[in-house]
Amino acid sequence: MVPWSMTPFDRWLNQLTVSTNTTHALLFVIEFLIYLCLAGLAMALPERIRKIAFLCANLLVIALVYSTIMGLNVQYFARYVVVVLCFYFLTLKLANRGMWLAAVWAPILFLAGTRYFGPASMTYEFIGLSYMAFRLSQLVIIVRNRMVAMPSFLDYLGFSFFVPTLFVGPISSYTTFAASYSSVDRTRFPVDVCVQRIAVGAVKVLYLGAVLERVSYSGFLLDGNAHPPVDLVIAAIAYYLYFYCNFSGFCDVMIGAAGLLGIKVSENFNNPLSARNVQDFWNRWHITLTNYMKDMFFTPVAKALVTRLPPALSKHAIALTILMVFALIGLWHGREIRYVIWGALNGAAVVINYYYDIFLRRYLSRDQLNWYRKNRIIHALAVVITFSFICASLFFVGVNSEDMRGIFEKISNR
Repeated sequence: MVPWSMTPFDRWLNQLTVSTNTTHALLFVIEFLIYLCLAGLAMALPERIRKIAFLCANLLVIALVYSTIMGLNVQYFARYVVVVLCFYFLTLKLANRGMWLAAVWAPILFLAGTRYFGPASMTYEFIGLSYMAFRLSQLVIIVRNRMVAMPSFLDYLGFSFFVPTLFVGPISSYTTFAASYSSVDRTRFPVDVCVQRIAVGAVKVLYLGAVLERVSYSGFLLDGNAHPPVDLVIAAIAYYLYFYCNFSGFCDVMIGAAGLLGIKVSENFNNPLSARNVQDFWNRWHITLTNYMKDMFFTPVAKALVTRLPPALSKHAIALTILMVFALIGLWHGREIRYVIWGALNGAAVVINYYYDIFLRRYLSRDQLNWYRKNRIIHALAVVITFSFICASLFFVGVNSEDMRGIFEKISNR
């Protein structure tokens, strides 16, 4: 089973090969460049053949990735395509009918089945399934609400297997994809800006992430030596920054690559290091996941609870829904109890912020509230507290149970 303590980029690399080394890394870079060339050529073709060529370019490069993992065995890749075809026909037949929820839940249940009940080999058989499942389930809602027409067969597969959003997200919606895919306007995506975005992302991942990893949990505290307690603080800060550079850097590369093709991909980060509170953090960190959970779970569940409970309990219904959302986010990251703890901590922090905001609105006048929110000292203190909390909570993501014991034993026995 792939260790979910890894950052998304490392997890993806581990999915691609059991032993990530220089040769494999070079192969992935070559495949990435091949994709840019083939998909770029496809997007320049006349419209009548562009979508076919674009789909072929995506499928070919994904097949190359599969061949890097498991040789020339096409069984797993073919199985993946068949599964997505099943999702397409469910959406086509059910999205505008009474059983539309079956089409919504099919990708999610398949994801849960492969991750929590299937053999470990399924991790390699369905690369990037997490992000694809979320995008395809959201697509059913979009079609159901008539925000877009039902995608054609080629559009659906092109969106499903769009390489820049397949491996590590972002969970960019079909409306965002279709707006630029159906009508290519390269003036919206200047080449120099896209190349710069790719370069910045590569520096984050390959340089900053590599340096920070050396002073995080795995590269610092788990070196076999005793450490003073302050080293745990250093490692916690380094891991947060490492996680951010790694994850956001990979997203930068993919967003830049999609831009070179003339296709827009939703932003996934907005300087989360400067978040004023945990709610603000989740509006800045993994934005597409936050928006997905808000649209697909929080809003309908909160609405259902509020309409069924007395008005006096409406605030508590919203707080309960927040806790449920973060429990699901924790489970999505992994099935170990530490991920549930991490999700619960973040959920509790958001709930505390929710009630605190209600408290401020109730007991402060409008002028007092504006002063409070604009005060630089209060803002700086809030940012430091939020940053510290995120660093501490990510301990449950960055370290498994066995390593937690080892770290605390080394610190206590120093």
